[in-house]
Amino acid sequence: MEYAEFLRVRGTIKWHLGILAAVLLIGLIFGHRLTVDVNDPAGSHLATVGSGMRVALAWMAPLGMFYAAIFASSAGGSLNREFALRDIAWTKPLSRSALALRYVLVDVAAVALLYVLTLAAVAVLLLRFGAAPYVDAGFAAPALLGCGVSVMWYALVQVLSCRFPPSGIAVGGILWPVALLSLGLADLHNVVGIAARALDVINPLAYMNGVTVGSHGAVVESLWRLPAAESALIVWGFSVAFCALAIALWIRREA
Repeated sequence: MEYAEFLRVRGTIKWHLGILAAVLLIGLIFGHRLTVDVNDPAGSHLATVGSGMRVALAWMAPLGMFYAAIFASSAGGSLNREFALRDIAWTKPLSRSALALRYVLVDVAAVALLYVLTLAAVAVLLLRFGAAPYVDAGFAAPALLGCGVSVMWYALVQVLSCRFPPSGIAVGGILWPVALLSLGLADLHNVVGIAARALDVINPLAYMNGVTVGSHGAVVESLWRLPAAESALIVWGFSVAFCALAIALWIRREA
């Protein structure tokens, strides 16, 4: 049952892990320690930041989020693919809801795993470049936010594709330009901007354009400019709601 989805995800995630490993290997071979000169606006040298520079790993959360979301674009069509085999899938000795839930849990676990491994790869590259990555007390909120955005992306793809014919899995690729365009249009002060901001309520990328970690905790530099902890609760709430909606729509789908 869910083992079929496990095999499908395993095959897909191998490619993403292979690309991640290749980038990591290239960085380890050709990377070198970096020094950064800090100048004032007049061009006068203020300081040189070099080897041993401390870098909060929370700052790297958007990198893990984007790579995991790319994988989520393909994983989010699992219910759509399963419907293509409905003559077998819907005669299994298991309720449709339980079958769909198991598929979703396998997919979400894969998205979270890729997110964690991407952050680990970033930490290794930072060490190679002479930086000193560290995890502070404020790491949990932006880390959960990054993972939540990836899972929300997955859940949104599930909702948009689960009722379509097999070609509906293409929504995972179409969603990227739509989401990015919506973010750009949100700055307009007209009806288009209002519509874009309304759409961005369910746009996962609107909740995480970047994370700034300072003395007052993690702050998300996104469209909504919310604290990372609040943004994390929102995106995980949307993730659960979208997954539940996708399952409800899928089990009511008829041949």
